[in-house]
Amino acid sequence: MFLASNMLEEPKTESPEDLVSSFFSMVKNRSEYTAKNYVAYFHRIKCDPVDLLKQTLERPKATERYLFDWITREVNTRAPSTILQTIMSIKSFLETCGVPEGAITWRRLNSLVPKRPRGTDRAVLASEVRLIHDGKRQRFLNCLFYSSGIREGAAYYAVRPKEKKHGRGYDYLRIKDLQRIVVGGVTIGKLIVYRGDIEEYITFTTPECLEAFDEYVKERESEGEKVGPDSPLIRWERRPSVSFASLVNPIRPNSISHVYDELWRKAGLEERNFKAVKSFRKAFKSNLEDSGMKSLYVEMLLGHFYSAYYRPDQERISEMKLAKEYVQHMSSLYVSEVPKLKDEVVSVKKDMEEKENKWYIQAKKMEEAAKKKDLEFEDLKLIMRLERQYRTERSREKKSEILSRIEEIDSRLA
Repeated sequence: MFLASNMLEEPKTESPEDLVSSFFSMVKNRSEYTAKNYVAYFHRIKCDPVDLLKQTLERPKATERYLFDWITREVNTRAPSTILQTIMSIKSFLETCGVPEGAITWRRLNSLVPKRPRGTDRAVLASEVRLIHDGKRQRFLNCLFYSSGIREGAAYYAVRPKEKKHGRGYDYLRIKDLQRIVVGGVTIGKLIVYRGDIEEYITFTTPECLEAFDEYVKERESEGEKVGPDSPLIRWERRPSVSFASLVNPIRPNSISHVYDELWRKAGLEERNFKAVKSFRKAFKSNLEDSGMKSLYVEMLLGHFYSAYYRPDQERISEMKLAKEYVQHMSSLYVSEVPKLKDEVVSVKKDMEEKENKWYIQAKKMEEAAKKKDLEFEDLKLIMRLERQYRTERSREKKSEILSRIEEIDSRLA
């Protein structure tokens, strides 16, 4: 009876305050960054989450009208993507907290947001990158982004471990994430991106990037930094007014964007039709595709493994196969012109060697064929002499010997 009575008890309803607290705890466990974004969303629409939830549970149409008015006010001052992201996040919050799915007509609200115009930005050119190719740190940054195709967000990222559903903490690119590997006699860099995250993947860097990396590390060591495997791959820029102890910090994505914005401005390209950093990733994709690399390999090098770009046959492509494809097409990923010219010279030499080997083999075959023809000619002359000798010979034994020799030579010529 005790168990039965307990089973018949109705579940306790949570208060709006408890629902909001549970929601933010859940989001924070997943990512502190996402939790901060939700706080920003509510600040953007100028509404307290608890008050908004209470009103929506009691009068959902009043909330719909409030959001409708907010979109109408902001549509001319904010980017369509910002408005849409805010509305979708509020929807996720309300539905997670128990608001029925059809209580608010979200399609009506979404229809107020103008469609985002198609992007017209292009990939950055190597000649344009050379305009900002000064300083050891900047040369390494340029070569890294241009030859690996990574996002600036890969420098410092929220970790979502593969074995757990919810992530915890942040990580960054470290020295140990850039490793040297030899492929076909060429030393390239193997870069592990988002190490430990569910979207971890590998890409590669050019020998030019490795040279720039070595110079950058030497510069850091000359300043007194003890560079080790766990040191940041890209360090926060040193400033004379700050003590060295606070300098060994990884650079943040927003700092990378700020650095490039300033460099493009100083280079006279403040007004440009390419993104400050994202254009490097676009250049990586377009350069490899233009050089003839299969789009499947390009997408894998971009880290599009766990996305809509995923194809089952990606699992069968080995790391070495991907590295060989990269080496074959990496001449399009150099920033400087000198390495490109070196690669072209090496390629021409290789072609010449292959042609010389082919010609040598053909000459050998022709020489052997000529020798064979000479031997056949000598055998034919010998047969003619033996035939004349056979006609003039009187002895039967001698004739038999001559005939057997003629048959022997005939069998050799057959």
